[in-house]
Amino acid sequence: MLHHDLPVTFFSDRQKGLISAAETVFPNGNQRFCMRHIYSNFKKQHKGKALENIVWRIARAYTVVEHRRCMKKLKKLSDGAWSWMKAIPFNLWSRAYFDHTAKCEHLTNNLSESFNSWMTGLRDLPVCQFVEKFHLKIVTLMFDRRKKAREWSVDDVVPRAKKLHESHKAEYQKYIYRGVIDSELGITSNIWSVETIHSRWVVNLDSRTCECMVWQLSGMPCVNASLLIDKQRWNWGSYIDTYKDHITPFSHMSTWDNVQSPSPQLGLDVAHLKKKIESHSLEKLCYEAQILRDRAFLQRALSFYKLMVVWLVGVVGGYKIPLPPTCPMEFACMPEHFVEDAFELLIFASQTPKALDGFLLDDFLNFIIMFMVSPEYIRNPYLRAKMVEVLNCWMPHRRGSASTASLFELHQLSLQYLIHNILKLYVEIEFTGSHTQFYDNFNILHNIVDLLEYLWQIPSHRKAWKQIAKEKEKGEYLNF
Repeated sequence: MLHHDLPVTFFSDRQKGLISAAETVFPNGNQRFCMRHIYSNFKKQHKGKALENIVWRIARAYTVVEHRRCMKKLKKLSDGAWSWMKAIPFNLWSRAYFDHTAKCEHLTNNLSESFNSWMTGLRDLPVCQFVEKFHLKIVTLMFDRRKKAREWSVDDVVPRAKKLHESHKAEYQKYIYRGVIDSELGITSNIWSVETIHSRWVVNLDSRTCECMVWQLSGMPCVNASLLIDKQRWNWGSYIDTYKDHITPFSHMSTWDNVQSPSPQLGLDVAHLKKKIESHSLEKLCYEAQILRDRAFLQRALSFYKLMVVWLVGVVGGYKIPLPPTCPMEFACMPEHFVEDAFELLIFASQTPKALDGFLLDDFLNFIIMFMVSPEYIRNPYLRAKMVEVLNCWMPHRRGSASTASLFELHQLSLQYLIHNILKLYVEIEFTGSHTQFYDNFNILHNIVDLLEYLWQIPSHRKAWKQIAKEKEKGEYLNF
């Protein structure tokens, strides 16, 4: 392994010890970081559905051009998020910059975690026992797979490749191909142009490359290459590398020379240590659960976030509706998670019995009404939609308590602006995102409708709704 012809690729969750060790032992090797772990750290500072979508689009982009295009979109959404992602070398997390020798396009180390699960019971063994038992597992696995492979057609490819091929066939009608250079004329290359309405790619069947980069990265022909292979009636399977080698078993450890058997006590000590770790883990969970249900603790945390939202309101010049059209630079520099964390805590506390009893929520409600329909200040529509989720949790019939009823029935800003702002947010969410975000939007709109239905039962809000209908020259029809 140390002298392998091709560079070895290590896939990890950014463990510093592994990174430095791999660089020392395999100086010519490649490294990748698990995108799931990267995003988990990213969202602690930069939250929101829009940022999540664009960050994953950047990671999934196969070409450098698409990668750069998506990075520009990220920069428009958030300079801080763009700087955070740019600080990590692209070759560690973006497909567009991956080394092509590994023939693996995976962005997460789920394979490693599946392997770890498969290795359960072996990792704590002494080295010699580990090698012996691991070797037997590999031999058994390869034997079972070879038996399974005998059920396949002799001239066919593996099921996953066949399924991929069939999915490509369904797309052929969208593509047009043109020959550029024919190897039969004595020219060394076999180059073709494949295009759709929106794109054009150059495919070289001899070198097994396509400008879309899918073939080079995954080792499986992309839809462009599949089209050409089929249209020329060539063998599609010949363009896929196969594993032909097998692993032979070796003799039992008792026949080896100079093997030191482990002490029986070692196994008992390891088992005892595992039980002790499990016991301490359960104790930790119990303490955390008790703290999170502690009313005094929750109200201290709410007091902190209450102070924060009051400070944010002060940054924009105090309580005023509508807000000035230009967002102050100080407010624009605040990370989104400042606000999102406050709302998450409010939602959690609202679901904890009596956690909000006696706690004044007026400042939170003022903030929600001020910023709910102010995209110049809070760009992320999903973050503003979370404000409605908070209001939903405050509805008396949801909490089983009337302690929050005054927020809807007596609060001055609520009576004056809440209906108007909720209707405006409804329209904005209705036209936000693509068809793939339908279920996200559906949940948000469902929360809004529930809240509007509750407010209609309050005479003061019903009066405000009727007033809006009278003042509007043209009614806005909402798809309730």
